[in-house]
Amino acid sequence: MKDTKRQFKMFSFFDFDGITAHMEKMAADGWMLEQSTNRYWIYRRTQPKKLKFAVTYFPQASEFDPHPTEELQAFNEFCQSAGWKPAASMAQMQIFYNENENPIPIETDPMVQIDTIHKAMKKNFIPSSLLMIAVSLLILCMNVAKFITSPVSVLSSHSDFFISFSYIMLLLISAVELGQYYIWRKKAVALAEEGLSIPSGKTAKLFQTVVLAVMLIMLIIYAVMSLGVISPWLLFTIFAIFGGSGVAAFYLKEFLRKKNVSRHLNMALTFGTIITVTIFMVFILVWAAVNYDLPTSPKESQPVGTYTHNGFEFDIYDDTVPLRIEDFMQTDYTDYSVRNRASGSIMLSVTEVYQDATINRKGVAELIYEITEVKFDPVYDMCFDDIFYNIDDSKDKNIPEGYKQKLVEQTDSAWNADKVYRVFYENEYQNKWLICWGNKIVEMRFYNCGELTDIQKTIIAEKLNCI
Repeated sequence: MKDTKRQFKMFSFFDFDGITAHMEKMAADGWMLEQSTNRYWIYRRTQPKKLKFAVTYFPQASEFDPHPTEELQAFNEFCQSAGWKPAASMAQMQIFYNENENPIPIETDPMVQIDTIHKAMKKNFIPSSLLMIAVSLLILCMNVAKFITSPVSVLSSHSDFFISFSYIMLLLISAVELGQYYIWRKKAVALAEEGLSIPSGKTAKLFQTVVLAVMLIMLIIYAVMSLGVISPWLLFTIFAIFGGSGVAAFYLKEFLRKKNVSRHLNMALTFGTIITVTIFMVFILVWAAVNYDLPTSPKESQPVGTYTHNGFEFDIYDDTVPLRIEDFMQTDYTDYSVRNRASGSIMLSVTEVYQDATINRKGVAELIYEITEVKFDPVYDMCFDDIFYNIDDSKDKNIPEGYKQKLVEQTDSAWNADKVYRVFYENEYQNKWLICWGNKIVEMRFYNCGELTDIQKTIIAEKLNCI
């Protein structure tokens, strides 16, 4: 039989009635509160007792204090003289219990109680909530700006979507709880001014439970979907670094407290160590992936060799791709590097293919194309505009008119496409195309391939599974 019980309970910092009611029920069931850490509560087995609990707040206290300050010790002695014994503490929150059936209340003046709670909230809860709201809004604004300027990049990434979704949830949790506190405080002040006792603030348990459940479900979905885009070792390492930092912070803080490290030094060492370790681990992760060619995706190919050009060494790839130069024209050149880079999400997928010459490159045919397949129709137009104006310079005021690259619509039935555009630059058409087949938007660049014939265009469209 276990003598320790741990619970994950969602109580607002100012829900003193909800906390005391739960503690009294646990004591009646034979579980005495021993330690509280935000939403994590630890109990030890004891004889079932009918106890009275009280939650009070001491603004001068800190979760980084190695031991109670002189002021807090004096406050505890005052409470013990009235029969209140300390059970546990959490930063500025102090929890006491009393074995008397009708004990003397610790708090007797409602206005003083409200003022004390507010001072405690300003030490921890309010700044952290405002910081989370500010950080969430900043990241969401950055992601919105990125989405507006580059929707294809954002929509083809599971991580961008998941990060935005997560910060929306964190913003909601912080804003709702902060709003709850100020609504409660306004009502409590009105009651106190009339000389009435004040009830505690209510915890939005259902709201928080639903939000956290949705975040957990999205995390699972993200992890499952990412297995096709990110290799398992990389996914595990990312979660280990950022998920483990919170656990590490807690244990480091507690270790320093037991070593009687001062409050401010504990704070500096804890946050400094976590930030330093996180940055270092991310650096090691990137360094290992780059220097040891660790695949960031299970689908990502590995080089089959290397070649040197202009004094620089490049990798050679031999990936499977939907279209190669050999499919639509004859060539005796065999020293190609063919790379297929794919990314995608539930919104759209992007396939980038590069068929590059490696040795004896002069005059050799080369091919680059990018296939964007839009899976969610409402975002098609914005994706098309993003791709179109990444090629077409007509809206770029920084480029002189005579040097702008423009896409000109063609009436070319050989492509069997919905829309066909060709690049016009320096008074002549280039062998660069933007073609739309249904939900596919394909950008193609042909080098040293000559003018494409109608037969070649049809072959290309068939190979890309567009007709």
